[in-house]
Amino acid sequence: MHNLLRAIHSNPKKWAALARDSDKLRAELQKLIDQGLFYLRYTTGDPADNMRKKGVKVVADYITHYVGELAELEFEPEKEFETLIDYEDGEGGALISGAIDIVRQDNPPRVTLIDFKSGDPDSDNHQKLDEEEMRLQVAIYGVAAKRELEYLPERGLVRYLDEDDAEKRELKVPLDDGAIRDARALVAVTAAKIRDRVFSAGPRQRPDRTARCENCDFVGFCGMPPAKEHKRQALHR
Repeated sequence: MHNLLRAIHSNPKKWAALARDSDKLRAELQKLIDQGLFYLRYTTGDPADNMRKKGVKVVADYITHYVGELAELEFEPEKEFETLIDYEDGEGGALISGAIDIVRQDNPPRVTLIDFKSGDPDSDNHQKLDEEEMRLQVAIYGVAAKRELEYLPERGLVRYLDEDDAEKRELKVPLDDGAIRDARALVAVTAAKIRDRVFSAGPRQRPDRTARCENCDFVGFCGMPPAKEHKRQALHR
């Protein structure tokens, strides 16, 4: 999916023009797939064909929905970065590297940072990263965009690629000075704990403060109180 979206945002006006004719749009997307931009290493046969068809549908829907900005704006796909975040104790720092899916050139140097997630926000694919973590991920992009890439990121967007509900299609992430400062501080503290081999113990919590025991591979032998309570309740169901 990311390969297809990189191609779309590398020539956005072409794809915006194609959005007027759904048949031509899907035909052009199929050409990208035939060129190998939807590579599936381990999936073959009917499952692979179904995934490619779904890829065409999802990306065609994306182009149709965002045709206005594709027609008017420029984009930098997969903008790589490295940024150094100093530890708060002054003893070194953590080098963070990654790639921003899309830098949308709203009014350079003012930009919007976009991150794509396959599927919809309620699917199992998104349980590994809760909303707070996704905000942090995009805020780290903001740190790098401001410090290393010399942009002025105004906001971030997490876009779900298979979501029909307009209210759930995007997660808006503020990238003001406070959000950038908080992200740097959290990464500095977290990285310093890794350096010092200090790790969190016990079941990690969701944003609603409930434990993740029901989805944990280790719940069968975990002795932490939330895991014990989860197993006790499971026995009485």
